[in-house]
Amino acid sequence: MSVAKACNRKVVYIDQNANIDEVAQMMREEHVGSVIVVDQEAKPIGIITDRDLVIEILAEDVPADSVALKDIMTYHPVVIREDEDLADALDKMRERAVRRAPVVDAEGLLSGILSIDDVLAHLGAEMNEVIALINTSRVWEIQRR
Repeated sequence: MSVAKACNRKVVYIDQNANIDEVAQMMREEHVGSVIVVDQEAKPIGIITDRDLVIEILAEDVPADSVALKDIMTYHPVVIREDEDLADALDKMRERAVRRAPVVDAEGLLSGILSIDDVLAHLGAEMNEVIALINTSRVWEIQRR
């Protein structure tokens, strides 16, 4: 199965020159725990998570207006191609111990985000289809008797 089938196309992103308050507000408005940081061409160059904001800003009692997004975002995130096999993508994510990864198209432009939550939801739906098939087969066998 390809990443394109499991990723979320509604991805929240922001320019690297944004400030911390903008990122936090965006996370709240969009109800997300991460924002992809992109360059001028919409290519992912980093990621910032709600955990980053807590660990780097709130827990350290640092005024948000004294820190730039560039100072706390994670550079060089795991980037997954949308035509990549899902198992290979999950291997990459496991190697770097990340729960979310930007997804890019053939030109390297941001096209989605792959999260562990999305993968679990997709696999759960697939398993429901398998269960339905098994149940249908059983009913069909009983009716044939």
